Amino acid sequence: MHFQGLTDFIARAKRHLDTVEEPARLDETGEAWYLTPERYANLRSAAVLIGLIPTSDDDARVVLTVRPETMPSHPGQVAFPGGKVDPGDSGPAAAALREAHEEAGIPPIHASL
Repeated sequence: MHFQGLTDFIARAKRHLDTVEEPARLDETGEAWYLTPERYANLRSAAVLIGLIPTSDDDARVVLTVRPETMPSHPGQVAFPGGKVDPGDSGPAAAALREAHEEAGIPPIHASL
């Protein structure tokens, strides 16, 4: 797939990703067909920040982190900055911004949602 620059990429991505303004979908149809009631009951709210850093040639760099080897789940994996929504977060967007600051040093003021 070829994109016509960063603006085109962002526009196309927004058509396929949940936004902070709408409820999260679990798949394209909104159905949780792959989740048993037991699995669904154990889900916790989480969010990631897909950080795109524009370059001078209308391209972008993506912000990724490497999970510490000491983490109980997914140690050493490459990931977007993010994590679970904590009680002090005002919602998923706030959680993603907080985690991006903690994990990648991105001040929330430098992000646009």
